[in-house]
Amino acid sequence: MNIKASWAMCGWPLLGLVWSCAMVVPVWAQVGHMFANWCTPRPGGLAGWVSSTALPAARFYHASAVLNDSRILVVAGLDASSVPQATTYFGTASGTTITWATGTALPAVRGGHTANVLSDGRVLVTGGYDGGARYANTWFGTISGNTITWANGTSMPAVRDGHTASIVSDGRVLVTGGTNGSGAQTSTWFGTISGNTITWVSGTVLPAARYYHSANTLPDGRVLVAGGDGGGIQSTTYFGTVSGTTITWASGTALLAPRYLHAASIVSDGRVLISGGNDGGATVSTNWLGSISGNTIDWSVTADLPAVRFLPTAGRLSNGRIFLTGGSNGTPQANSYVVLISPSSC
Repeated sequence: MNIKASWAMCGWPLLGLVWSCAMVVPVWAQVGHMFANWCTPRPGGLAGWVSSTALPAARFYHASAVLNDSRILVVAGLDASSVPQATTYFGTASGTTITWATGTALPAVRGGHTANVLSDGRVLVTGGYDGGARYANTWFGTISGNTITWANGTSMPAVRDGHTASIVSDGRVLVTGGTNGSGAQTSTWFGTISGNTITWVSGTVLPAARYYHSANTLPDGRVLVAGGDGGGIQSTTYFGTVSGTTITWASGTALLAPRYLHAASIVSDGRVLISGGNDGGATVSTNWLGSISGNTIDWSVTADLPAVRFLPTAGRLSNGRIFLTGGSNGTPQANSYVVLISPSSC
């Protein structure tokens, strides 16, 4: 019965009944208001990870990216014997199944490098190491089917592995931290791309040295740096607001525990997902979702990975699912997993 109908009944010419209805309607209104407050929708967690098609071979310390055609590209990394490789794999996702195909190998073996998709559809690979030396070189990959035509790009200002590379809102690549073999670094570099030329300039340094951290570009254009190693395993987070070559860094809410060697991805509603890694003593399977408001991150624990992993890669597919590939539990793995984000709920 709606309120208008209730008041019509309250027009009955009996004083007692009119009085009762006058009391009942406000009470129902208050109950509705209380229920609305109690049932405010909240963002969902992970619906649970599902095992997907394994990579053709075990890989960790590799790189991956989601291409403009929605395929996954896995680039190089270390094999089951911890030997750096040059192989690439294309993954076509359908539901929770990934069909893998071999792509053109990198010009040289690499681990600890990065791979990013540019607005023109090419892939940019930066830095890494070959099991003996670290490198500053870059490669551009032009993709046609499963063929990648690799071309040399302009080298970074210094050698790096364990760094991150993010594409910022104006299309430049931002490299943060990493190591040159002498511990964690604070450096940041912006790369402006024209053809196969990259013009590198220094940006504002990180507030603290980091490698084996994560860095993601948020929907609002800021860069979020989380965890990593910097003279000890860290739980700190930093937000970077970019203007030209200036980065204004601000501290964010710390992770729920120290973490490095983890994967980080941005889910479709703008939250950040931290997956796996190591806490400085043990490899973990934990996943945290972070809802961001200003410089505050509301972290929540969500569904664990099916197994512990460090140095996996993760990303968001066009259907909103998050994928995670490879990594190690002490033994390098080929496993792939796919997860759905649960709908919002009360």
